[in-house]
Amino acid sequence: MEGCTAEYLKYKYNRIALIKDLQTPAYIIRQIFTDYPFKGMSRDIARHLNTPADILEKLSRHPQVRTRAIVAGNLRISEDIVELLFQDGEHRVRCRIAQNPQTPEHLLSSLAKDESKYIRANVGKNSQTPQRILWLLAQDKSPWVRAGVASNIYVEKSILEMLAQDKKGNVLANVLHNPQCNPRILNILVNNSHLNEMSRYEIADNPLTWEVHLNQLASDSYVYVRRNVARNPGTSLETLNRLLADKIDFVRQFAAHNLQQRQLETGDSNPQKRDNFEDE
Repeated sequence: MEGCTAEYLKYKYNRIALIKDLQTPAYIIRQIFTDYPFKGMSRDIARHLNTPADILEKLSRHPQVRTRAIVAGNLRISEDIVELLFQDGEHRVRCRIAQNPQTPEHLLSSLAKDESKYIRANVGKNSQTPQRILWLLAQDKSPWVRAGVASNIYVEKSILEMLAQDKKGNVLANVLHNPQCNPRILNILVNNSHLNEMSRYEIADNPLTWEVHLNQLASDSYVYVRRNVARNPGTSLETLNRLLADKIDFVRQFAAHNLQQRQLETGDSNPQKRDNFEDE
């Protein structure tokens, strides 16, 4: 980079700006690390994706736990550094290693059996964790771990379907928010008696929710769930007409508005049927 002279690097704020710049090349990071080793830059250097491997290796032995944990979370650390940090006795460091996609399968398999639920949960969140390990973690005794698996966007749909039958709200919420959650999984969720109000609220607002379940949610005890059904474009005309008699005024107003819009758009008084068994 132009202008990075020794004189320029003397000034702390210039060095900070360079280390925080994602485009700063490795040779400048090396220069800063070599010439100013005790100037409070270790954590930022440990975080930078262009930090040379030999410097990351040195920082992985840093006396401060926080610095080692930041190295453990760096997405470009080598397998040798991963192996070294896997042996670290600090919980925070091992948590970061458990979630780093650079961590090899044999270490993930070991971490999946760790006594710490937070480490196991991070293995469940790891994008590189094999499906066989995710399947085991999806049956973990800790809801924290199962919730970690439910948040993994690479988890197989069959595992999400199993987790959609869970009894814990945080697990069900993560299934709902997972991009892999399709209408079939929504079907399982909406029939789960352990689903909390906020999750029912979101399902009622989701245009992918099957018509039959919007009809079911139209009788929900939580008024904002019924409000969302009333404004959902997938709600049948039959259900909207039923919501015109809701005891809450603004629910009736949304239902009336939805009916009016539907009639303006289609000119058809018959409900538009959707194939409830079509999987995207």
